[in-house]
Amino acid sequence: MSEEKVPEPLTWFEDPAKESIKSVFDGLNRSVESLDLLGRYYRPHVKRVRSSVESVKLLGMSSPVKLGDIYYPTQVSTTIQRRLYQQEWHSAQTNTTQTITSSPKTLHKGIKAIVRADSFIDGHKHVAVLGGPGAGKTTFLKHLALAFVDKEVFKESKLKTSLIPFFVHLPLFAKESSTLFEYLYKPIEVKTTKFAIDFVRRALDKGQAIILLDSLDEVPATDRVETIKKIQNFCQDFPEAKIVVSCRTADYEEIFDSFYEIEISKLTPEAVGKIVRAWFGTDQVRAKKLLSIIKSDREISCLTETPLLLSLLCIQYKHDLALPKRKTELFKRCVDVLLREWDTSRRFRRDTVYQSLTDEAKERLFEHVAGKAFLASPSYEFSQDEVTKIVGDFISRFGFQTTDAPGVIDEIEKHHGILERCSVESFSFSHASLQEYFVARHIIAKRTEKEEISKALDMENWAGVIEFAVALSHDPEPLIRLIMQRADMKGLSNYPPMAKRTRIVWLLYRCLSAGPFIDPAVRKLANEALVQAQIEIDRIYRAGGVFPVAHLIENGIRHPFFSFNSQRKTLSDALLPFRKLANEILFSPSEQYVQTVKEAIHRLSNEKPKDFTEAFAKDVLKINLVTPLASIDPNYVKDQLTKIQNDNKSLMEVISKSLSTIETYYLAK
Repeated sequence: MSEEKVPEPLTWFEDPAKESIKSVFDGLNRSVESLDLLGRYYRPHVKRVRSSVESVKLLGMSSPVKLGDIYYPTQVSTTIQRRLYQQEWHSAQTNTTQTITSSPKTLHKGIKAIVRADSFIDGHKHVAVLGGPGAGKTTFLKHLALAFVDKEVFKESKLKTSLIPFFVHLPLFAKESSTLFEYLYKPIEVKTTKFAIDFVRRALDKGQAIILLDSLDEVPATDRVETIKKIQNFCQDFPEAKIVVSCRTADYEEIFDSFYEIEISKLTPEAVGKIVRAWFGTDQVRAKKLLSIIKSDREISCLTETPLLLSLLCIQYKHDLALPKRKTELFKRCVDVLLREWDTSRRFRRDTVYQSLTDEAKERLFEHVAGKAFLASPSYEFSQDEVTKIVGDFISRFGFQTTDAPGVIDEIEKHHGILERCSVESFSFSHASLQEYFVARHIIAKRTEKEEISKALDMENWAGVIEFAVALSHDPEPLIRLIMQRADMKGLSNYPPMAKRTRIVWLLYRCLSAGPFIDPAVRKLANEALVQAQIEIDRIYRAGGVFPVAHLIENGIRHPFFSFNSQRKTLSDALLPFRKLANEILFSPSEQYVQTVKEAIHRLSNEKPKDFTEAFAKDVLKINLVTPLASIDPNYVKDQLTKIQNDNKSLMEVISKSLSTIETYYLAK
């Protein structure tokens, strides 16, 4: 980095920050003051800090990126969920943000407050930042350090007091025999003079420094006790210094009594949007398409909760736009990263007391826990006793004692974060979609997928499992035929049963989009069944005097409707899955489905309606079939909608808005 890019310490800081730095040097002897202290000590230190934190290289990236380009303000919770009892935990999920108390001992007792992390750090002297694997702990600490050496970043933050930052990667510090104080001033001394010790001591004593201690959980077990002791001694020697330490939640058991504890929250949709847009840089068309998929696909959306898995999602989409068809590959990759690659990429291997429990065995263990718990009572949370029993029964196959189960569970949580404690009394998988993925693998391994899916096809919380099972199955044809049979709309006349069948039609489309290995003839039959189901849905609505019309907007499809009879109370419930199906087709287009729709549109266009009502109904059906194809063939949709608009003035307003959306969002260069 060139010398000119290093900010002048007395020019970029505004008052009173400028005075804060000056105060570091108050009281030093005149011989030291006669030197260019700020230029000699502060400036080299700032340059070193900046170079170590301003760029990050995310897993899978070929080159580093500027931290400021992909960073979104970190949100934290003042409730450490794994320390709450089950009733408190459920209450904390729904409580709104509350005022934070000043006592570190009562801060987390049932109170849930979501706050800006930098704002919390600014107001507290000692803070432990906790979170799961890939939650963004290191990124947050690096951004804090960057904010204290970069004027623009500081202005955008919620920080009020400027400080001199020291960033310490604790696994490296743990290898040294020096004290933490020595570790801070020695690099400056090497670059300057022996008076660096006075510069650092003065900053610490005056409370004008912030010490950012990263990755306590990565300190080897053999060095952990000594490292913690050094940090505790440092806190006692420099009580005015601000100290922040990061650690995985499962590895932190109230180690430092004087520290407030906060836990990094899941990424917000706004944060996901910024990170994705930054990830794709100038290719914002691709970024927008990925964000549309994230919004419409719950299983994929679950993977956007942490920066690590969101980055994997971006990498996958960058190399393969057919993301829904590669969903099982994406989840396999996520499991590989959490089990093996994340620590390896950081050149770190965690200590284990269960050497014979291989990564492959752990995957089978996850399948077993997910399957046993979910099949017993479909839910995403299980009691500690339940998990302990399931794990105990399973690990006996690998030569372990059932009494080893608590230790195995504890180690797996600390190492991988896939199965984690969500309260004092309960566990869950870190992402709901990961649990569904492992449930699907479990029933396929047991060869019970058709039996289980047949029983659960009407259950909404089984949709993800069914989709994964179809994609993972070596012979998914029986499953596809089963779903086709249950999606048949013939003979229905009422909205409630139609709503249930429509949800199964939606599921059939998702299963086909997941890329199952099926005979082309069977895939063709399934696509024809999808189109026929929508024709039947139109028939049922028409019989009730209702005509929902697909209306394309920026973020999807909605269905305003014409009604010629009194509305049934169940109409809105029936429209929801119908809209869900349309948006699924829009966001996850399929070439073969498009061709099937075009064939149906051609047949409908050759039919001669008997009267105005039949002509109106036929046009509405064509609109509903063709509009969701806008994302894959906008010119065809534009042509079809224009023809209908010219023939049917009653539908002109709805069609005009859809045509405008196509021009703006699908055809614009």
